[in-house]
Amino acid sequence: MSFFTTDSMNLAKMSADNRKKQIRKRTIRRSLLVGANIVALSVALGSASGVVSPSPIEPLDTPTSNTSTSYVRHTLQHEHLFEKPEVELPAVPTPTMQPSTKGQRAAYNQMVGYIAHSPYSRDSLLNMLKPNDQFSEADAVWAIDHSGIDWNAEALAYAQQLIGSAASSQSGLQKELAYLGFTDEQATYAVENIKIDWNEQALRCAWSYYDYDIIKDKKDMERQLIFDGFTRKQAEAAATEVFGK
Repeated sequence: MSFFTTDSMNLAKMSADNRKKQIRKRTIRRSLLVGANIVALSVALGSASGVVSPSPIEPLDTPTSNTSTSYVRHTLQHEHLFEKPEVELPAVPTPTMQPSTKGQRAAYNQMVGYIAHSPYSRDSLLNMLKPNDQFSEADAVWAIDHSGIDWNAEALAYAQQLIGSAASSQSGLQKELAYLGFTDEQATYAVENIKIDWNEQALRCAWSYYDYDIIKDKKDMERQLIFDGFTRKQAEAAATEVFGK
């Protein structure tokens, strides 16, 4: 399970450039806001484990001076250790049917401009094709339905883009793709075909928590990584790498 913000829903409605900027911002925001998850876990497990609940982190909507300081001071010191997947955009497809009206052609041409530069789910692409004086909503739907787009390939490229910006477990990535508009089948295809070492993703995630001073205890780290969707074996190995035996 990954930690979602409202950014995940909004990403589907953004232009390619703005979406990439927002993904970079979300990398920091996810790490800062994840303190709320840790608080919830500590409350649930604290009495049994003796772990003291950490102080909650202020929401980004009401930033404090500490939050802005954290932005500057923490730079994810260990990110350079990890190889990130290259985003492989699918080739522009051949339409399954040629446009028969000016509106259909205008919608198709605009759609091609989007998918040539960034991956999209069907829903997010339809959100981008806003009706205007050149084409209607029906034209936009026609363009997408006859686009010949390989949605599995789009999901895979989107997964590569997300992993490039922030570490994730396999299950967390699959849920995020589904949340962004891909079908369960498309999301499953993406996480099963992305060339990623999930053990390394667990370690990358652990270092990000550690570098941001969010988690400074080995057992807390293991619990958080499991909560994020990593297996117990992956979580224990990553926590041991960060804190030692």
